Amino acid sequence: MLAALVAAGALASCGTTSVLDAAGGRGHRGVGHHHGHHHGDGGQKGQPDVKRDGTKTQQATEHAVKASAGSGGGAPGSAGTERTEPVTAPQPGRGTGAKTTRPAVSCFDDGTGDLDGTESAPSYADLRRGCVREDGSQLQLEATTVAATPARMPDKDTDLAIGFQLTSSGKKYYVSAEETENGWTAYLTQGSTRRDLPPPTTSGALVRVSVPLSALGDARRLDWRVESSWLRTTLTSTEYAFDDAPNGGGTNTFSRG
Repeated sequence: MLAALVAAGALASCGTTSVLDAAGGRGHRGVGHHHGHHHGDGGQKGQPDVKRDGTKTQQATEHAVKASAGSGGGAPGSAGTERTEPVTAPQPGRGTGAKTTRPAVSCFDDGTGDLDGTESAPSYADLRRGCVREDGSQLQLEATTVAATPARMPDKDTDLAIGFQLTSSGKKYYVSAEETENGWTAYLTQGSTRRDLPPPTTSGALVRVSVPLSALGDARRLDWRVESSWLRTTLTSTEYAFDDAPNGGGTNTFSRG
């Protein structure tokens, strides 16, 4: 956890606040509480990204999904967005009458090289993609960074946090994945309630957190965004970097099947 000196030092001068302070969490900035350029939670939607299986029936289904979902541009400063809804398709060997539903997924890309803060911050703090995926009774939250994250932070003075803000029917949930010199931990907060989650799984530049859908009230629709925060603090210096995705405080939308 960060020392009180950090919260009162450079981060305070940037006008940052912690979304988790009230819940007894760490003392640095998290998703939903942004510096300077954040102007609220403007929603946005992108173009469906549906895989094709080559059949006329599947293509017709995809065109129908695209026509109903519409299209939109990326958030200011982002490299682009996409939204994929659940798709029903013919089940192999059962004719066109039998349907199956693919798990829902929502992803967007974030521009690289857009970290705010110390110029010497590592590139693994720079987000380049975020995804929310339905996986049975779990929701998989994924963040991909420009460079692979290390197995653990190099010392007790350095830490990395990747946080997701999820909003459903006016309720806000915060899922935080934190890495220190001891490795990764994750937890969910909603109001004053905190729930520990299994440690994130990582693969190179991909960080994945699994959240039970029951912990989110079995929400069918979520507006979501992701943010990274890197800090290195000592008694004599503080270095920091943040990355909002999408830039400017926008959100993306996830809808379950």
